[in-house]
Amino acid sequence: MSANILVSNGTCYSAAGDELDKSFIPCGNSAFGPQTCCGAGDICLKNNACFGYHGSGYGSALTYQAGCTDPEYKAQVCPDKHGIDGPWIALTLCDDGNGLWAPCSQEGSPTTLRPGSFCSCTAAASTTIVVSGSTNIPDVASLPQSTGGTISFFPGNTPTAPSNPPPVQTTSGGNNNDQSTSRSGGTGSTGGNSSPSETAGPGSSGSPSSPGQSPNQTGDPDPAGGGGSSGLNTGAKVGIAVGGVVGALVLLGVFIALYRKRRRGHGAGGIEGGKPGRSRTVHLPSPRASEADSNPVSEVEGKAARPWSMRTELEGSKPGEGAGLKKRNDVMPAELPGDGITMPHHDLSPVTELPGSERWAVEGGGRGRV
Repeated sequence: MSANILVSNGTCYSAAGDELDKSFIPCGNSAFGPQTCCGAGDICLKNNACFGYHGSGYGSALTYQAGCTDPEYKAQVCPDKHGIDGPWIALTLCDDGNGLWAPCSQEGSPTTLRPGSFCSCTAAASTTIVVSGSTNIPDVASLPQSTGGTISFFPGNTPTAPSNPPPVQTTSGGNNNDQSTSRSGGTGSTGGNSSPSETAGPGSSGSPSSPGQSPNQTGDPDPAGGGGSSGLNTGAKVGIAVGGVVGALVLLGVFIALYRKRRRGHGAGGIEGGKPGRSRTVHLPSPRASEADSNPVSEVEGKAARPWSMRTELEGSKPGEGAGLKKRNDVMPAELPGDGITMPHHDLSPVTELPGSERWAVEGGGRGRV
């Protein structure tokens, strides 16, 4: 918290070197100069006087003077007690009504405020005058209940901080050069709110600055340092790495499965010895019996030949005999061109196997007889 001229701050003295009780607080901030002291919660008046209610009965409405924040008790704000020995003295208005106030000693010199002892001023000319000029001493400010609190100043009495306020002493050690810039000054001062290491005086709620702290430190991490929060932590990096590995394994498994499926599909669609995945159906004409010189072959003995046998074997034939008959290989080639041929099923006509007799080798292609 920065030094604030509106805050009660400082230590009170009743005389040079004699501290007042803690129930007395300053009527201002001693960081800006010596201040008059009054009881906590009371009213600070002009002429270094105070007013407050303490106790009941006679003397409870107490007008008094106590001390100031100057430890040498030489400042103008320090009340003159006119040789009365005691922490505080009461004031009484003289009877002649000329606005003259006389001091009154207190029995036992009490250190705290209480109803004033009996005191009278019947003849101002024969007594010491402390305050003069007003039957009602003007109000200046209303004090808080303790130091560090804000003072409520009456209109026309609010102080203004000087342009170059004195520095406020800090409660921490460290390099004084680091803490000497813009650490003092309250509301209205130049730069009073600009330093992060500003502290208030004793009793304030401000926290002392750290030892050796420079004025430009704000508690944020060094942006160039390695401990910044802008990068990924170790857990995030490990998670990214594991996720990448798992993703790669999943993609590899999918690739292998597709590759095997494709291989199985090729194996099922192909024919051994041919090109995979392709099959062709060749439609062949129904095999018929061999014809000799375009003449139909007679059915002999009514026997049905085995399907696809269609033989025209001539027993004992010599080369050149049976020229009118075509051999089996002329009707059905041993191999058909192309790969993966699917043979259609046909109902075959019975074919008679003819004996290889010369009787059937009719010259000129004639039809034989049975």
